[in-house]
Parts: sequence; C-alpha cells; structure tokens
Amino acid sequence: MMNVLKHFFNLPFITLIIAISNVIGPMPHIGGLYPIVILVVLFYLVTKGGLSGVNSAMAFIIFTAILSTLINNPPIYFKSYQRLGLFIIMAGLFSPLFRSKRLMLFRYQMFGWMLRVCVIVAVVSFIGYPLGINYMPVAEALKSQSGAFGGITLQSMVLGPIAAVSFCYTLCLVLKVRLQKFSSCKKHFYVFLFLCVASFLTVLLTASRGSLLAALIGGMMIFYKMFSGATGKMFRYGFVITVLLIVTFPVWKSYTEGVINKQKGNIEVGGTTSSRNEKWNARMYEFQQSPLWGVGYFASLPETGEDFDEVTGQIEFGTSWGAALSTLGLMGFVPLLGLFLSSWFYLYQARCDLSSDVPVMLGVLSMFMVHMIVEGYVFGAGSYLFFMVWLSVGAIDAKKRLSL
Repeated sequence: MMNVLKHFFNLPFITLIIAISNVIGPMPHIGGLYPIVILVVLFYLVTKGGLSGVNSAMAFIIFTAILSTLINNPPIYFKSYQRLGLFIIMAGLFSPLFRSKRLMLFRYQMFGWMLRVCVIVAVVSFIGYPLGINYMPVAEALKSQSGAFGGITLQSMVLGPIAAVSFCYTLCLVLKVRLQKFSSCKKHFYVFLFLCVASFLTVLLTASRGSLLAALIGGMMIFYKMFSGATGKMFRYGFVITVLLIVTFPVWKSYTEGVINKQKGNIEVGGTTSSRNEKWNARMYEFQQSPLWGVGYFASLPETGEDFDEVTGQIEFGTSWGAALSTLGLMGFVPLLGLFLSSWFYLYQARCDLSSDVPVMLGVLSMFMVHMIVEGYVFGAGSYLFFMVWLSVGAIDAKKRLSL
C-alpha cells in the first residue's frame, strides 16, 4: 500500500495535478496560487540539485522579451512585465531554460504523468458526452467559435489538444502491443484500442479543426517512427486502418457534425481559415512594424483593431508562431523555432525500439507544432496548453541530455 502511495504522491504527479486543476470543472481551482506553487517547486529543485547550465535559446528569447518591452513600453493594461516574470517562473520549471539532473528528471517524469492524465480527461469526457456532462460554461459555449463541448474541462479549446495528446499516446500503446506479443496481450490491445478510439472521437466532439489536424499529423509521425525500417508493413497497416475507417464511418459520422458545421460556417463567411485570418493579418502587420524585436512581450498595436481586454490585458493571438514574430520579432522567433526544430530532428533521427518513448514524444511534439499555427498560447504562461507544450520540450531535452 505504501509503495502505491509513494508512486502517486510524488512531486511531479502533485505538480501536474495542481497545473491541471484550473481547467478541470469538478476540481477545486487554486487560481492565483498556481504561480506561487510553481516558484516554490522550482526553488526547492534548484536548491536541492543546483544548476548545471542554462539553455541559450531560451535565455535569448527572454533577453529579447525584456529588450522589446523596454524599447516599446507597451500600455500598462497589457501587464507585459508581470506576464514576462510569470513566463520566466513557468519556463524555469517546465522548459529547458534551467538545467540540472534533478530538474531534468522532474520534467521527464512529469511528462509521463501528463500523458496518462490526458488519457483520463479525454476518455472520461467521451463517456460523459452521452450523459450530458459538459463543464464548459453555457455563456462561453453560446459565443464560442471553437466548439461547445468541453467535457470535464472548462473549454473545448483545452479539451481538443488534451484529447489529441491522449490519441498520440494510446496509438503508441496500440501499436506496441500489436507489434510485440499480440497473442498473449489481446486484452491489453483491446483496452488500448478503446482508449485510442475514444480519444480520437473526443477530438472530433470538440469541433476543433486545428486539434484534429494536429492529432492526425502526430499520429502519422508515430506511425512512421514505429514502422521505421519496415515500410511495407507500415503501408499494409495504413491501408487496413483506412479501409476500417471508411467502412465504419456511418457508426461515428455523428461525431463529425461539429467539425463539418464549423467548416461550412467558415466557408460561408470567407473561407476555411476565415476565423483566423484577421488575427493572422494583425500579427503580420505588427511584425512588419517592428521586424527585429517586435512590439513588446504579450502586447499588441491598437491600430490592428484587435479585440483585447483593456482591464485584463488578455489578447487572443490566434497563432503561437505569429505571436512570436509580432511580439519579439526575428530575434525571438528564430531561437524559438530553432529550439522546436532541434528537438523534432533529434527525435526524428533517434534510433528506437518498441519499448522506447521516442515515437510518442515525436508524435506529441509534432502535434503541438501544428496546433501552434492556429492557437496562441506559447507565451501564455499560466495556461494549461502553455504547460503542456513547454513540458514536452523540456522532457525531450531531458531525454537527450540524460540518455533516458
């Protein structure tokens, strides 16, 4: 019993539960205490394990953010300095910013817990759908352009990426069992297959086209990595899955209604990306005004006509890559892109067997790199999507440097 308690009640697991608590409807929300908890955990790990280095790309991103904000002096309602301080705290714990063996092991272990918790959230939301369980506030659902089903989370835009991560993880489990000792693990195979299908259908239920595309790209990268060196087998499996999806489409067709209706609505008002065009154009305009160091950390130019809250300073950037270009210019965008691409190529080129976690890491990172095109959370310190993407990069860095 004590071993079970020690397995669950460890620092990475507890920190993960604290991080996700603010987006799960049935859980108590700690709100403003979240960054304080993260700072305490970071301080504890640094004092216990020291620091062995600093990631140069992350350090340069922060330097650029400080420089850009000092030069531009954004309106006070954007709270650029407070948000930058919060970014440094969160990035210090989750991203590769600070390095020590203890910190890197912490990130690697937390990534494993994140995968499992994403499965729980996605599958429970899927089971709750026919029961009418939806914690997304009615007012938010009525005005939402990104879907009205949040499951046990408070936002469909949060549930979508969570379910996409769950899909990538469970797809890996399905393929590992199928390619190993299938005859002796049939029960595990069918359990994992149910979890994988439920996760994918949950992505569809959120009506998030960005999450759906990202999940598919992540799944394709997992497929490629799992069948590396066995191209013929990969195409055979791909063909069988495609046929099964076509044959069973009448069964799961109803789950696609939200995505189809959303696509039709966007085409009627201007095109597939009409819901994002205005925001993308605003980011490009801001980049053109200050291409070198941007317009300031988590800031926007009033002349773009962007709809930002002058009380909270909240901005819906509409794209993470565009947000990096507009707020930090090329000085911030280039190291950010380099950090993600170096992590991606490390996984893409890494040799692995069926017991390796390289495929799921490659799938999850690919998923986020695609999803970041349509959602702007890369600098949104405090959000759960920010936590997931930076933890993924931090865990990959840990795997690379500690040869895990």
